[in-house]
Amino acid sequence: MKGGRASGTCSLMLDRPGLGLSSDQNHKNYANVLRREGKCLIELSGLTVSSELTDSSGRVVLAALFSLIALCASYFLDYRPYLVIEVNPRHTSYWKNLGFVVLVENSWCERVNQPSAFLGCDWPHLWRLIKLEWQQPFRASYPSDLLPVAVRRFVRNFIPWEDVEGIKVE
Repeated sequence: MKGGRASGTCSLMLDRPGLGLSSDQNHKNYANVLRREGKCLIELSGLTVSSELTDSSGRVVLAALFSLIALCASYFLDYRPYLVIEVNPRHTSYWKNLGFVVLVENSWCERVNQPSAFLGCDWPHLWRLIKLEWQQPFRASYPSDLLPVAVRRFVRNFIPWEDVEGIKVE
């Protein structure tokens, strides 16, 4: 929320038999490969940050949203979750810096009538990196080469871990 109105939104969609994911419309063949590998697909969809936001506030809103997404996705760690997202190809480098890999580089998303790329991420691996930085933000507590710089910068705008402990104990 910013000034009483929402400035960002996101949906975290679980892949369920018979329902599938939004990205199945364009990438069902690739998603089915991941499913056959035994991965529990979780799709980040509708991720939007208000274009009214300027300077770094958009990044802060995105990080705050992702901190809540991370908490929700962490409940599914026992199911080998694999996060997938469809983004405009111009945003792929941002997501790659956070640990996502490009699964399909260029396609067309009929839902939004825009070019798209399909990206994925092994959630348990990214969760360990995020949690390490989130719980111990002081660099002296572990070797700095364990975390990509993008993850470190992203996590520093998450909600405080002390607040998380009140929401989820793990």
